Amino acid sequence: MGENILLHTESLPEFFKEKVHYSITHLKAPVSPEVEYYLVNLLFQFAQSDHFYEVGETGQIEDRALATRYFDAQGLADKAKIPVLKKMGDCALYISGFFADSFFRKAINLKYYIDMGHFAYSSVSTLIPGYSEKILKNLFEELSRKFIVLVDVINDVRDSTELKSDQNLLKLYERWLHTGSERIKAILNEQGVIPNECVKTGFEQ
Repeated sequence: MGENILLHTESLPEFFKEKVHYSITHLKAPVSPEVEYYLVNLLFQFAQSDHFYEVGETGQIEDRALATRYFDAQGLADKAKIPVLKKMGDCALYISGFFADSFFRKAINLKYYIDMGHFAYSSVSTLIPGYSEKILKNLFEELSRKFIVLVDVINDVRDSTELKSDQNLLKLYERWLHTGSERIKAILNEQGVIPNECVKTGFEQ
């Protein structure tokens, strides 16, 4: 997090609440209070457990857990699919935000996780039944529709916007090529780098 402090478990919710709110304000991210609360809760859950994702022997994030969740959902009744797909979306969002640098020049790239997360949350929204669940339905629809924005927020929570080396600048530019993120574009502009829209290959926002 860039914070050289010891955090106790009971202080984590407030810590993430402050960080998420600051990042949303700083980025002028157009998200609802419900989505802001969801992000705080997601970060708190992941800070306490690593069972949502898997790390290989070299320390790289593996897609096994994400693919497993997708296949686990096949053949289930609609109601039973919801928690499986929700965890799939949560996993994709967290990894996209916190481990983006691990994907470059890998077979499984950042766009894969973004697409899978977008699909998972969209599917949850579609599967939630009835008018009485409209708030939840709208929540997951917003999570899906604004997935890139939420990745940016988590990126901002994770680290500062200061670029410490040319290597980091290159990684940031590569990340922009994959995602088309407005936040990353703004950071590159601040550093005197003007991204070329003609070569962008990533996710359409």
